[in-house]
Formats: sequence, structure tokens, C-alpha cells
Amino acid sequence: IRGESLIGKGGHPIQRVFLDPPDPPAYGDAVKAIEQADLIILGPGSLFTSILPVLLVTGIRHAICRSHALRVYVCNVATEPGETDQFGVRAHLEALRDHVGIDCVDLALANSNGEPVDNFAPEWQGRTQIVPLDVEDGAFNVVAADIINPANPLRHDPRKLARELMRLLRERRG
Repeated sequence: IRGESLIGKGGHPIQRVFLDPPDPPAYGDAVKAIEQADLIILGPGSLFTSILPVLLVTGIRHAICRSHALRVYVCNVATEPGETDQFGVRAHLEALRDHVGIDCVDLALANSNGEPVDNFAPEWQGRTQIVPLDVEDGAFNVVAADIINPANPLRHDPRKLARELMRLLRERRG
């Protein structure tokens, strides 16, 4: 399948994404911003069509890996039809690891609020679910917090997410 808009329409689980051409140059200003950052936030966003393609750009990935900033992958709170169907936090992190490695991420921030949700918009009923927190075994460095938007459980609550990210940054700085 070629093209971002077609990825989720393939009818099969996504195994691998790649760039064509395979090694595009990184935009210099983006690399400079990464190098100067105190906090690098990967996500939230479409895992296979937004986050991974950016990280597949070698210059961007290397800049993130070299950075002394706190590097946080923010896991989506809900699955995306055709992209991350049935994915838990573990599957998101495994896809990240399998495509670009996990060494460029200090920790993952995942939603801890697993309460049943019954207020999905009608067009999403039966097509998505809250991403389960399924990584308690220590295989990945995961921080869990209630970052879901109660009014729209398909999305992060921007205030909760910002508060948690700033808490993590303050904690790292000591």
C-alpha cells in the first residue's frame, strides 16, 4: 500500500512502514530545534502514518537519539481503525522498537484510566477501544497517568497531558 490515506484501508494488520525515497534529508531547522529542546514529545498521533514516518528520517532520529532532552513517547488513548486495531500499549511500543529502536525514547506516557467508556461518538462505536495498559512487567519504561479526555475518550485531555509532561520534566531536572 502506498500513501498515508490508504494505510488504514488495507484490511490487514500493518507489518512495516517505510519511506519512499528511503532516506530523505532531515530539515535543518527541525534538527536544530531538536538539538535545543528540553523536552521532546513523540505523539500523540497516528503511530504508522505520523510518528513512525518522522522517526524513519535518519537525521531526525539521530538528532533525537543524541539529544539530552527528556524524550517521551505519548501513547494514544484509543485505537485507530485500520492502523492499531486491538493494540495495547505494549504493541505500540513494540512497533516503535521494531521500526526505529527504543533507545531514542526515555519513557512512554500511557493512559491509566481504564474505566469503561460509553460515550464514543456513534460513528466510532464498535470501531475503536481504549488502549489497554498491558506493560506492567517492566519490559518498557512506562509512566501511567489518567490523561484521557472524559468528554471525548478518543482523545487526550490537553490539560492533563500538559500537566503530566511538565511533572515528568520537573522530576527529571530534580
